[in-house]
Amino acid sequence: MAIDIRRNYTANNEYEDKEAQQAQLDKKMKEFLKKGGKIEIVPPGAAQGAGGLDRRPHWTDAELKEKWRQENGIKEEQKKKKGRRKRKK
Repeated sequence: MAIDIRRNYTANNEYEDKEAQQAQLDKKMKEFLKKGGKIEIVPPGAAQGAGGLDRRPHWTDAELKEKWRQENGIKEEQKKKKGRRKRKK
């Protein structure tokens, strides 16, 4: 029983050509949208543990999100007030 060490260790790619792969992805996206799925654009954030040698990031999460909003022309969302509502008398 010989072990073949000449295996393909690269990522498993089912498709030989890009067109077939894109057609399959488009089909899956149409099914997702037909079921009522929604596509939402979310702002990027800093990865956990991101930073330099001093373990402090060179930017804050708020700075990343603000830059992303400016580049994409997205207005900042209105912040919701937290807490209880005042009772009407």
